[in-house]
Amino acid sequence: QASTDGSPIAVQDQNIGRGGVGATPGTYSGSPTLGLQSPLPRGGTCVGFDGTNDYIGYFAPSEGPTFNPSLYWSFEAWVWLHASGMGTIRTIWWSCNGSNPIRVRVSAADQFIVENGTNTLTDATVRASATWYHIVVTGQSASGDWRVYVNGALAAGPLTPTVTSTAGTDMLFGKPAETPPNTYWFGRMDEI
Repeated sequence: QASTDGSPIAVQDQNIGRGGVGATPGTYSGSPTLGLQSPLPRGGTCVGFDGTNDYIGYFAPSEGPTFNPSLYWSFEAWVWLHASGMGTIRTIWWSCNGSNPIRVRVSAADQFIVENGTNTLTDATVRASATWYHIVVTGQSASGDWRVYVNGALAAGPLTPTVTSTAGTDMLFGKPAETPPNTYWFGRMDEI
């Protein structure tokens, strides 16, 4: 989140995947695999998700920040798709408990998508499996513009949502808040 002049107000780096469950904040469900070797330049470890029931939740205020999209916001992560051509939506991040929660997902056609209520912003490129991608999603309330960047290049946007997302107290990584089948993340995440 940044101020109106662009200077940082707060930075929340979840750093999931470093150490064991007790060393990393959040509530772990299913059996996300911690400590997998990450091929990223900084090295270290990442978290693996099985696509069935694994996710990590941050429930504010005890485990993480409250997500408030009323100013400028961004979501950033390295993600690795375990398999492509699955024909299902897979959830990377979900800001929940506010109205019109923002969701970052991979579509059934293997494209990055951002949604909130009735708005969807879709990356035009079909993404390959067994590949790391650096994804950044940005938004700002003044213009409402959303943008998706993949590996440093603009992949989708700008889009001005027609509905407004409000603050959410919880965030989920690897699963949506609602329970449609087959939307859990199948792959790895790092440096969220």
